[in-house]
Amino acid sequence: MNAERSHYKQYIHTQLKSNFPEDRQREGLIRALLEDSPVPLDQDTYPVWLAEAIQLIQAGKPIQYITGIAHFYGHSFSVTPATLIPRSETEELTDLAIRWLKANPDRRSVLEVGTGSGCIAISIALACPDRQIVAWDHTDGPLEVATENASRLGAKLQLQRRDALDALTWQEIDRVDLLISNPPYIAEDERIHMGADVLAYEPHDALFAPGSDPLIFYRILADQGRSILHDGGRVMVECSAFTAAEAGCIFEDAGYQEVCIHQDMQGLDRMVTATRGV
Repeated sequence: MNAERSHYKQYIHTQLKSNFPEDRQREGLIRALLEDSPVPLDQDTYPVWLAEAIQLIQAGKPIQYITGIAHFYGHSFSVTPATLIPRSETEELTDLAIRWLKANPDRRSVLEVGTGSGCIAISIALACPDRQIVAWDHTDGPLEVATENASRLGAKLQLQRRDALDALTWQEIDRVDLLISNPPYIAEDERIHMGADVLAYEPHDALFAPGSDPLIFYRILADQGRSILHDGGRVMVECSAFTAAEAGCIFEDAGYQEVCIHQDMQGLDRMVTATRGV
């Protein structure tokens, strides 16, 4: 098996070297093709799958949509074209939430708005299994993926189809201690900063805010959070580096305390946290 693995590794390296000259990027693709393949290496059909996968990579398709697997916060999540590919900055948001919950054991309940593959809510559920966690999405496709991920990883949470843009959605729901979201926040004029692979393959309704206001979800979360958060509860959101300051101002203007803009590992403003006052 080791000889077979070495053979395939060299083959992939040769095929992808011209497209991906950087060793780190190429090694990541090699690892995914060998370890995340839906077809085992020892099956006769693996060479056929591998050749097709390499062609798709060369055409620009993200490796996660080829293997159907994305790695996030130490877990393997299924992803489909109905869900975004989880990214490192979202791991940082998730880590902020988990550290806050562990530091505040009396904070018991979490609501995630826009769960997608479920990576945030499921990772929180696995790290804090004693919490009550609810996650929303507005379409069936992501909820099916999130349900499969939760079942496979053994995470306990409630997944619900709800549209955060519908005011009725927020009526008669239980109050929570943590409101967390990685909402669609990209403005149309930010397309020029995005990779062609993202625009071609990832779901636009999870990337781009609807209408002309890219901050619409932050306004809704700030407004509704005042009603559904317990006193001292927190809201944590991911945002665009271009609009993080504006997002922070929305929570400040809504009367939240301890509004803080957090940078990601690249030094970009990417997360906002705020506390509902007592």
